[in-house]
Amino acid sequence: MRTNKLLVQPKKLDRFLVIGVTTLLLAIFLTGSISPVRAFPEVEDYYVGINYPGLALGLNFNDSALELRYFTDGDIDLYGARIRHDLYHFEGRDLSENIIYLGADVLFTEFEDTLTEGDGLMYGIVGGLETPISQSITANLDIGPYQVEIEDDYSGLDSNGLHYVLNFGINIFLW
Repeated sequence: MRTNKLLVQPKKLDRFLVIGVTTLLLAIFLTGSISPVRAFPEVEDYYVGINYPGLALGLNFNDSALELRYFTDGDIDLYGARIRHDLYHFEGRDLSENIIYLGADVLFTEFEDTLTEGDGLMYGIVGGLETPISQSITANLDIGPYQVEIEDDYSGLDSNGLHYVLNFGINIFLW
C-alpha cells in the first residue's frame, strides 16, 4: 500500500477542476443561457437517476439537462458530470412525449485492488432516447464512444483507448 497519498492529490485536483470548468462552460453553451435577458436558464425539473451500477442527480432545463453522476463496480469508481441537449420531441403510441438527445460525459476514474491502484479520465459523447414510464418516471437508453485514459500509480504504466458504452437508466422526477 502506498504510504504517501499526498503526491497524487494535486493531479486529481487538477483533473477535477478541468472537469468542473469544462462541464460548466458546455452547460452554458448548450442551454443557451448566454443572453441579455437571463443569466441562467430556468430549472423545470429535478430528478434522481438510477443507472446500472450507479446514481445520478439531475436538473432539467428547457431542452437540456445537467447531471452529476457516480458509478461503482467493486474496485472501480467513476464520478463526474453529463450535459444533455434534447434534439427532437415526438409523441409515442400512448401520446406521451419521447425525446431523442445528444449528451457529453466527463468522468474521473479511480481503481484499486490488491495488486494495483490508479486513476484516470473517461470522456465521451452519447446519443439516446428517453421515454416516459409514468407521469414522474422515465427510462433512457444511450450509446456512444468514450475515450478512457488510466494510469497505474505503482508502476507508472498507462493505458488509453476508445470504447463504446451502453447506458440504461431510470429517472425519477421530484418536481
